[in-house]
Amino acid sequence: MLYDAPTPRQASLLAARTGVAAPRRTPGLELADAAAHSRAIGERLALISSCIEVQRQLMRAEQKVCRAGDRFTHLFVVNSGFYKVVTLSPDGREQIVSFKFRGDWLGLDGIAEGAHGCDVIAMDIGEVWAIPYAALLQACATRPALMAVLHEGM
Repeated sequence: MLYDAPTPRQASLLAARTGVAAPRRTPGLELADAAAHSRAIGERLALISSCIEVQRQLMRAEQKVCRAGDRFTHLFVVNSGFYKVVTLSPDGREQIVSFKFRGDWLGLDGIAEGAHGCDVIAMDIGEVWAIPYAALLQACATRPALMAVLHEGM
């Protein structure tokens, strides 16, 4: 887990209050965790692309992956780049709901209502994989590992 380690003073205060010493930060372990996390994302992306045909879409900064109100037909997976999920406030201001990075699913908000509830906007050059939802459900029915990857994204 990546986190900011408490200062020695904070650690001693925490230990005095709770009786539990704060874990020590180990830089080498953090790098190993990050590398393992990156490998896991790569493995999930490889599983998705091996189980179902994906439509690769190159995105440029400010380009919308999907818009609020669009009919829901596809889910999207971030292969590269980073994206913001936004909604408009009643007075018309953009509100950021979340940021999405490599391996994250986009468009899950459209499943229940049949239409997307938020805009998803590329913040830089990147690539998303468009996956037809009906085909994804069929593939998940025969591949439990793919269903697990989808559930992790939810």
